[in-house]
Amino acid sequence: MGRKKAGKILMTAWLTGSCILTGCSAVSDRQEPVRQTTAAAESAETEREETETAQPQPAEAETIESRPAETAETSIRINPQEAQPVPEGMVVWNSLSFFLGEEEWQLTVYVSEEAMERGTFSPDDSCRFLIKAGFGSTEYCFFDEQVQLGTPAADVWTDPDNRLHIVIRDFRTARYRITDYVYDEGEKTFSGTAKMDYDGINYWGSLDF
Repeated sequence: MGRKKAGKILMTAWLTGSCILTGCSAVSDRQEPVRQTTAAAESAETEREETETAQPQPAEAETIESRPAETAETSIRINPQEAQPVPEGMVVWNSLSFFLGEEEWQLTVYVSEEAMERGTFSPDDSCRFLIKAGFGSTEYCFFDEQVQLGTPAADVWTDPDNRLHIVIRDFRTARYRITDYVYDEGEKTFSGTAKMDYDGINYWGSLDF
């Protein structure tokens, strides 16, 4: 009787343990697909990120600063020279005296003799113009060109700082240029800067009073 009871107890224990083990295995089998599914999803996400990283990214738009166009002004230097007589074939058309300090200056425009044959200025299609200014035995040459259908002019003035300016206005068939020459008393030279400079234009004329 005791052996049979003990055998039953052992059999019951064995069956119970087998069931427990079988249940754990079943649970494990049921959980494994979940882990595999999660791992597959993570692998797909990693591949997608790597693919996006490998693809060329759009270049960042470059920021281009808007800058005003640079207008470089060319300085024209006029050095003093020994005063020269009136060039051959030219005559004085007009002149103006003015003072800078104690020095008396003379601004003079010369033209070709042919332009003054009738006693007044009446040039043909082309005329040579020479514009000079100076004092004593020193002079400065600002303009010496053959001009086609045009009449250069010169202005003289002093600014609030008492600096001498001689302005040459060169206007002709296809050009309109204004150059301001400023006198440096220390260096005894003029430095000119083109304030207006147009080529290839269609010049119609001027109204003088």
